Amino acid sequence: MKIGVVLEQELHSGGGFQQALNALEQLTAIAPPWLQIAVFTTAPANAGHAALAGRDLHVVPRGAAERLRSAALARTLPAALDQWCARHDVLTALERAMVAEGVDLVYFLSPSGYALALRQLPYILTVWDLCHRDHPEFPEVRAQGEFARREAFYREAINRAVLTLTDSEELNQRMAQYYGAESGRLLAMPFQPAGFARESASASTNNRVQRLGLPADYLFYPAQFWPHKNHVRILQALALRKAQGQSHAVVFCGGDKNNKPYIQRLATELGVAGQVSFIGFVPEADMQALYRHCRALVMPTYFGPTNLPPLEAWALGKPVIYSAHLAGQVGDGALCVDPDSAEELAAAIATVYDNAEATRALAARGQARLEYLGTLRRQAEATFLKKLESFNNRKLCWGK
Repeated sequence: MKIGVVLEQELHSGGGFQQALNALEQLTAIAPPWLQIAVFTTAPANAGHAALAGRDLHVVPRGAAERLRSAALARTLPAALDQWCARHDVLTALERAMVAEGVDLVYFLSPSGYALALRQLPYILTVWDLCHRDHPEFPEVRAQGEFARREAFYREAINRAVLTLTDSEELNQRMAQYYGAESGRLLAMPFQPAGFARESASASTNNRVQRLGLPADYLFYPAQFWPHKNHVRILQALALRKAQGQSHAVVFCGGDKNNKPYIQRLATELGVAGQVSFIGFVPEADMQALYRHCRALVMPTYFGPTNLPPLEAWALGKPVIYSAHLAGQVGDGALCVDPDSAEELAAAIATVYDNAEATRALAARGQARLEYLGTLRRQAEATFLKKLESFNNRKLCWGK
C-alpha cells in the first residue's frame, strides 16, 4: 500500500510547518514494511529541506491555474458536469501526480482545500483547531469571508475523510458537536516537540544567541504576529512590572501577519519598547538556542486547544506561562493565566523571576506532562496503524 503525504506548509509558515514535519516523521517511524510513503509538496522551496532529503519526494507547484482547477473541483458540480469530469479524468495536478505514482490513500499533514478537490483518491485529514467557532471575533477568522470558508470546508471535509487526525479529545468532541462527525473516524494523537527540541544541546548555542544580539535574560514568545497570539497582553504585563520597579526583556520571533506595526507602536506607547526584541522569522537552527537561554516561555494565546511551543519548552527544561482556557493541554505543567488579564500575566512573570524553587518545580511538572502526552501519542499511533491496516484490507475490494 502506498500513502501519499501532502506537505503544503512552507518553512516560513512557522509552527504549522513544524507540526507537518513532525507528523511526517511520526508516520515514517511507525510505518510497517507493507506501507510505502511518497511525499508531495506544493512548495518548491521545501525540496531543499534536510528533513526531506532521501525521501520519495515529488514537487507539484500550486500555480494560478492549479488553484483555479482545485477551487472548481472542490465545489458541488451539476450532475452532468460532474459526470463529464469523471469521464475525462479531470483532476488537479496534485492528484494526477499521486495517481501516476500509484498512491492508494492521501494523508494531508495540515488542513487542505485540496481534500475536497480529490476525485479519485480517499484521504486522511488533519485538523489543528476550530478557532473560527471558538473565537469568531478575531479578524483573521472573520474578515473577507474567512469564517464562511472555514465552516463550509470543515463541514464537508471532515465527513468525507477516511480518518481525521487531531491533537486532543477536546477537539474531537467539538467536531462531533459542530459537524456531526462520526467518532470512529476521529483520532486524537498528541503532537510531539519539534525536532530541534529533541536534539542534544549544541555547542554553538551561546554563539547563536550572541549573534542575534539578544539580552542576557529574557522571556520568549515564538509566534507570528496574528491578533489572536495576544502579544498585547505581554506588553501590558511588562508595563505593570516596570511600574513595580522590575524591568524584564522579552523576545518575539515570527513573521508579520499585518499586526506587527501595531504591536511595535503599542510597545512605544507603554514605555517598554527598549525591553522588546523583534527578531522576525528565525531558522530552525536557532530555535533551540532561543529556548535554552530564555527565562520562560510566555504564551497568552487565545487559539487552541493545543499548541506546539509548550512541548518545545518542556523538552528543553523551561517553565511555561500559558492561557487558562487551554489548560487541558498543559495540566499542572504551566502557570495558567487569563489571557484577558495583564495583572495575572504580570503576577506569573513575577513568579518565574522571584521564586526559583517554584519555577524549578514548574519546569519538572512540565517535563512530566510531556512524558504523559508521549504515552498517549504512542497509544494513538497503535490505533492509527490499525486504521491503516483496515483501509489496506478494504482497498482490495476495488481495482485501481
